[in-house]
Amino acid sequence: MITDHKLATPQHRLGAAAVDAGLYIVTLGIGWAIWNLIMWGRGQTPGKQLLKIRVYGEVKNSPANWGHMLVRQSLLPGTLTFFLYIPSLIFYIGNSQYEFSAISSIAMLLLVMAYLAIVIIDIVWIFGPQRRRLLDYLAKTYVVNEAA
Repeated sequence: MITDHKLATPQHRLGAAAVDAGLYIVTLGIGWAIWNLIMWGRGQTPGKQLLKIRVYGEVKNSPANWGHMLVRQSLLPGTLTFFLYIPSLIFYIGNSQYEFSAISSIAMLLLVMAYLAIVIIDIVWIFGPQRRRLLDYLAKTYVVNEAA
């Protein structure tokens, strides 16, 4: 990973995520989604654009393109979420009456806890020496601070 830019700090990256969340709420998701899809072509999200940070591809050492951002921002997290919810789908398909029972409540609670644990582990990784989330390693990306 060779770059002329300084890596974005964990605080900067978490700030961009908070800005994205705030914009999502304020625009009811619609405005944020449109802005987000446009910014993916530049290797950014709305929060990253406002805080002047950008996602770079590790292989080409250049700003991530739209396809790379699609994989990083949607396909990898979506795949993770899908595989976490397979057990709940199997349970509900097997339950012909679709009743909520103590077992289904516990199963859903465990799935939500597993998902939150993975999200927390992913966030904690940005505090490491390379300042990369687990998702960055999977997508072969890193985030730089272009304001510096």
